[in-house]
Amino acid sequence: MNKKLNGDSSLDRLVHLKDILDAKWLSLQIKLDILAVVLGIKPASRIFLLPTTVAGLAENLIALGVSIEVGSGMVSQPISRNTWSYTHDTVGDINERLLQKFNILYISLDEANAISAKMADEQGDDFCLGLVLGYPRCCIDHTVGSGGVPSNGFYVEQAISLGHYNPLVWPPALQYDAYILHHHPCSINCNESARLARWI
Repeated sequence: MNKKLNGDSSLDRLVHLKDILDAKWLSLQIKLDILAVVLGIKPASRIFLLPTTVAGLAENLIALGVSIEVGSGMVSQPISRNTWSYTHDTVGDINERLLQKFNILYISLDEANAISAKMADEQGDDFCLGLVLGYPRCCIDHTVGSGGVPSNGFYVEQAISLGHYNPLVWPPALQYDAYILHHHPCSINCNESARLARWI
């Protein structure tokens, strides 16, 4: 699904962006992801939304000239926010008491990037997905090479070993909706991730 409206004035676009940034039902992480796409800092983004929130956000994104692709399935995530693993579920074998369902939106100012992100994600191609989402190459290589995103323990062990951490590059903050980046860095000393975080 891709929709774009043309002819909105700059003032109208600012109003739609303000509506997104003021939305109490959107996490800081999602707001920063959208802002990074709208400002051209990232080529595309993948965001997870509760089904009841998709229409309201999509209307504002379309008014901003953002292309939207909707994922084919849904993401299921344990309601307990102690874990962030997820699977694409297309079959109704989900225990409703334990899992929340989220729609997946792939957004970009360029329709081709939104389509590419959706295709790469649904085909399990983490390398191509990372590239189209604008993640640093070193972080993509690390994630693909290790078979998945690092756990919080990976970053905590690095911080203990080094005796410090960089708050710009600290994925454990994601659990508290206080993480600036949209990816898991290859290390807490990743210069490319820190540079991206400063842009955002």
